[in-house]
Amino acid sequence: MHALATLVLGLTAEALFPLADGARWVYRRASPGGESTVVREVTGVVHLPGGEAVHEVRGRETGLEGPTTMTHAYWSAGEDGVYLRGPAHGPAGRGLDLESSPVPLLPRGARTGDRWDWVERREASGEVGTFEVPRTAWVVSAAEAVEVPAGYFPASLHLRVEGAGAEDLWFAEGVGLVLRAEGAVREALVDYRPGLEDAGAREAARRLLESLGLPADVVVTLGRASLDFGLRSRFCVGRRGRDRALARVLDGRAQPFDPASSEDWEALLADEGLDPRSGDPAQRDRAAEVLVGLAPLVSAASAAGAHTYAMEFPASRARTADGLGWSASAWAEGLASYGEEAPAVYFQTWIVFVQMDPSGVLRVVPYGGC
Repeated sequence: MHALATLVLGLTAEALFPLADGARWVYRRASPGGESTVVREVTGVVHLPGGEAVHEVRGRETGLEGPTTMTHAYWSAGEDGVYLRGPAHGPAGRGLDLESSPVPLLPRGARTGDRWDWVERREASGEVGTFEVPRTAWVVSAAEAVEVPAGYFPASLHLRVEGAGAEDLWFAEGVGLVLRAEGAVREALVDYRPGLEDAGAREAARRLLESLGLPADVVVTLGRASLDFGLRSRFCVGRRGRDRALARVLDGRAQPFDPASSEDWEALLADEGLDPRSGDPAQRDRAAEVLVGLAPLVSAASAAGAHTYAMEFPASRARTADGLGWSASAWAEGLASYGEEAPAVYFQTWIVFVQMDPSGVLRVVPYGGC
């Protein structure tokens, strides 16, 4: 018992529940109704009154009949443990629940056998309002072997939660949730991509946006933009309501970034040491790779109303979902799951493409559709 307790105490909340910007988990969900794919991604940080920062996590489930299911929650993982600060249940996009006490998924110092209780508020199905559910959790084991499609994890933390049903959760150090089981439903990790934790870039972007008269409720570091393209620059999007503003941060210095400005793209390439006019084919190819992949990503993320889709289903059903943060390919993948019954999709978006001529001169091509 002592060795297991030491293992729990030696793991930080950040290790068991990594919440760096852009972190992405893909799960295979098996249930009596069939299989589906669940994707969760850290899409931003919300600064609460008093200075506390919580991480915004958006999710989607595709592959079953009916519309794509969207989820939206706020989590914190720090010295005090792992806490839920927003709705785990309810419609996507609902704001933070500041009236209820944070839900303690894994308090600091939890040992094998420790139990804790809380009351969870949930949305009333088909009604207006909420109802309360008493819940209890305890650590079953601090070093349990788990094998899922993403790999073998020999020392996972096994947590059991009861109240309005029971679920078992397994967390692996440095990865997060690798397996979830609730009755006949099983969610197993297929793929995990670490995010990019850069609180300094977020803070620099937040100060810049405030100085420009654009205070942001949420500042998102587009972690995948920097990681996937190997950039030193960090792109941060400030969001306040439906307003968006984009900043580029390098070495702690933030500056506004306009995706429709060829000068801003030229400056990015220069700061990253890429010169498409140098005559070096490798330099040109690398610059083209960055421009082709990055321009639609950062422009879509920074556009007001970007990726807002309205779907019309065969039985006159309608659904809207704000998919900010999800790639166009992810939406296409979700739509393909409907087969011949695919809904008609109307979208409002604004993105740019950056073209480069043989001499290395850049040209920005805006694109908008609805």
